[in-house]
Amino acid sequence: IQIQSNAQSIISYGVPVPPMLPKRKRDQIKRGIAVSSTSGQGGAQRSSSQNLKSTIYQRGEIKDGIASVLRVRSGEHPGRMRVVIEVSQPTVYKTMVDDLRNVLRVRLENTIWKAPVQDVFENNGLLGTYVARAQSDGSVIFEVRLKSKSSILNTMILEPNSNTSHRIVIDLAQ
Repeated sequence: IQIQSNAQSIISYGVPVPPMLPKRKRDQIKRGIAVSSTSGQGGAQRSSSQNLKSTIYQRGEIKDGIASVLRVRSGEHPGRMRVVIEVSQPTVYKTMVDDLRNVLRVRLENTIWKAPVQDVFENNGLLGTYVARAQSDGSVIFEVRLKSKSSILNTMILEPNSNTSHRIVIDLAQ
C-alpha cells in the first residue's frame, strides 16, 4: 500500500511518515565562570564598555556548594535589556537563546530556587513571563519568554555590594 502525505509528498509503504521538523538552531551559548582577565593591580580588569564598580569573578573562584536564587529582576539600559539573578553564592551557569521557541534559557548548576517559581516581567518590551524548574541533577532551568528576537550580548557574575547578593547578569540585545 502506498500512502502519500500532503505535507511534503513523502511516499511510505505501509505506515504514514510525519514530516521532519527543522533542527533547532542555538543562537549563542555562553558559560559563566570566566569572564575577564586580571589587571596589573591584582583586581579584576573591566573593559571600558562595562564600567562596573563590582568585581567580576575569575575561573576557579567559584566554590563548591549549593547556591540559592533569592530574586530575579530586569532593567532597561541603552541598547540592551539586563536580566539579573541574585544568588547566595557564585555558581556555574550556562545561557542560550532558543530562536525556535524565542526563549532565554539559563541552566544554574547546584542551585535551589527560592524566588517565585513563575512570574511576569511587568512593563517590559522584551521580556515576558518566566518559569524555573528544578532538575534531577540538582540544577535549575530558568526560562524567560522573549517578546521579540534577541541575542546575548554579555554575561557575568558580580560580587555582593551593600544592597544585593551575588548577581548573575545577562545582557540581551533589544
